[in-house]
Amino acid sequence: VDTYNNRILRFLPGDKHASLYFGGQFGSELDMLNRPSSMLFHERASYIVDTYNNRILRFLPGDKHASLYFGGQFGSELDMLNRPSSMLFHERASYIVDTYNNR
Repeated sequence: VDTYNNRILRFLPGDKHASLYFGGQFGSELDMLNRPSSMLFHERASYIVDTYNNRILRFLPGDKHASLYFGGQFGSELDMLNRPSSMLFHERASYIVDTYNNR
């Protein structure tokens, strides 16, 4: 995760340079990021923690745009996030670290 360049880079064994996996532009559209902090893979999809857009994006390789997995609105209600920093999947649930809401 290249946080301040708002992109996710992919490195393959033997390559001298990275390739762009997702993002590369600052913004809030579904093909843009605002300070992503982490990502993970789960069941063929990647999940990007888009921290300053207060959302989690779900991205399938080959797609041009991500879809909104959770959040997208700033706030403290249980359907909102305030600067999420990471997430994980365990059993059949996902868990999101909602940093500025202390949860």
